[in-house]
Amino acid sequence: MIPNIDKRAVCIIDDDFILATKISSYFNKPGHYFTLFKFRAAKEKTDDLVATIVKDRGVIYIQQRIYQVKPDKVIFAGLTDYQISCFDDVPDNVVLKINPDDNLDEKLSFLETTLEEMQCSEEDILTGLFLSKKLGKKLTINNESSALNLEKYKSDNIVFIEDIKDIDNVMAINYAFSINSDLIIVKPFIEGDLDNLKRQLSRLPDERREYIKKITKKIHKRVRSIKFSKYQFATFFTEGLPYGLLLNNILPTSHVMRKMPDYFLFDNIFNENNNKNFGSALMFAPGNVGEEDESAKVIEIFKDKNYFVKDLLK
Repeated sequence: MIPNIDKRAVCIIDDDFILATKISSYFNKPGHYFTLFKFRAAKEKTDDLVATIVKDRGVIYIQQRIYQVKPDKVIFAGLTDYQISCFDDVPDNVVLKINPDDNLDEKLSFLETTLEEMQCSEEDILTGLFLSKKLGKKLTINNESSALNLEKYKSDNIVFIEDIKDIDNVMAINYAFSINSDLIIVKPFIEGDLDNLKRQLSRLPDERREYIKKITKKIHKRVRSIKFSKYQFATFFTEGLPYGLLLNNILPTSHVMRKMPDYFLFDNIFNENNNKNFGSALMFAPGNVGEEDESAKVIEIFKDKNYFVKDLLK
């Protein structure tokens, strides 16, 4: 299923995970992806050169995408006056400022919908967001609420996220809802594991084969309860764990790295719906990480689909 971009609003937010979650729960139009952009810039003006470059790039990237969508509203959520001032090209008549203590029913009244309330604890907030969007309800936090559970095998596809309470996962849940997917929340990466994984996978094939066995055990612990044969494809949002190693190609899988997923998700959804490009692909093949190097097979698939393939290295 290819979702559409929800043109009712695009939201730009800083680090307020709770606010991002609450706002996202109001945007529950089936088959539509609600766009969150994280503004990775200092809250106040600074003379630091690196911070200025990050800010300038962020403004350019986001404003380009706002221009592409032309949303009814551009929501500045929890941004400082300085951060908002960076977006001086956004027309005043579409700007909507929301702060953490604002009444969201009033602020989002332009949606012209009255939503019932769904409560969840902060511990269950990722599950709560997904369920609230599925049920068409707004989410509120109540730490006395009962635990929530996600039902499986209701869809023909599945999205995995690691249990990290941040805005990147709000984006992932917005995406999972937009494609009518099941959602699974698995154990997060232990700090330090990712660097160790990168070091081990950079070794020669014979040296890393034993480590690959250890990786598959980590994966198995996270996904062993899932009957993948029930699904047509799976998407993993991850810090770097290669879940597909364990699945032996029983279904198509994709991995989305948890580094700036906002641009990745938006660009792919928007371009799929506004495809004016010719068939081309760029594939990175880091080398054999399993028993068989699949890069040659992937290249042949592209060629069969009439994609232009150019070898950069041989």
